[in-house]
Amino acid sequence: MKLYRYIDYDRFKEMINDKQLAFVNPFKYWEDKKEGYLYKMAREDKYSDFFMGRGLDEFKKQLKSGALDKEIIGQNMDWFRMRCICLSKNKCSFEIMKNYKFNFGVCFEIESADLLKLKYNQHKVEGMNVEYRKCLDKDDIKKIIRNHQFPFTQVLSLKSADYIYENEFRAYVCLLDKNGQFELSEDLIKVNIDIPIDKFINRVFPYPNLSEKDSNELHNFCNEKGIVVSKWEEKLDE
Repeated sequence: MKLYRYIDYDRFKEMINDKQLAFVNPFKYWEDKKEGYLYKMAREDKYSDFFMGRGLDEFKKQLKSGALDKEIIGQNMDWFRMRCICLSKNKCSFEIMKNYKFNFGVCFEIESADLLKLKYNQHKVEGMNVEYRKCLDKDDIKKIIRNHQFPFTQVLSLKSADYIYENEFRAYVCLLDKNGQFELSEDLIKVNIDIPIDKFINRVFPYPNLSEKDSNELHNFCNEKGIVVSKWEEKLDE
């Protein structure tokens, strides 16, 4: 499956030079009002009886037995040390790009199989599709949580149906060891790209409103790194 990352050129350039992808703590870095109701609930600590650490011992037992289903809640929503990166399954979307308001933006294409081969130390990069819902109510929340076992991926995989055009895929790293212990980590981690960078990135699409100067800079940089630059393929909004 092809995935697309929309990013500012300076961050793109840093990623290429360092051969690293940035994964962030969503509860610290994401201030996105578009996120789903469950995500907002987690951030605002509503319905706190759902977040009192029930199931933690059972989860640790599952980790030790090798049954890593990751369904657990925690009083501190960062207890599982989840670090994430957002991508889209949609190529060259003006609708997505305009949300970021980049002065100099690009969209680059990668393969999901390559992304999911990466590791942060011993922790595998995993992924999930975002599910778009019109709304969630308390009954929905209770069904999702199921006997006070909180599926943490649901916190970040539900989003408002108003943003279905994003067609989002989220990759993440869960920084727990096999004994269920935290791995101390910063809110932003860098995952090494062990694949040659010109193989990891299929191609780059520069935003079509770039100045001639910026376009030349991007082409020169990508040519130096052996990365293919392609023309933006979506039609401009009328």
